[in-house]
Amino acid sequence: MMYNDTKKAKEALGKGQIILCLDKSSSTHPLDAQSKVFALALMSIPKRQKRVFCYIPPSNPFATSF
Repeated sequence: MMYNDTKKAKEALGKGQIILCLDKSSSTHPLDAQSKVFALALMSIPKRQKRVFCYIPPSNPFATSF
């Protein structure tokens, strides 16, 4: 007999942290504004859900950050 209770399974797993690694290479330069907007929108989710948010900046010291 197989028992599947998805509600209990979701509660048992919980919600983990959200980690954002933003690519700032020259190939993504045309999408720079969209990536910043996406990152800002993504940051609102863990705040609302009381989760951890981690932003990993580019390793290039000359890259711009927001």
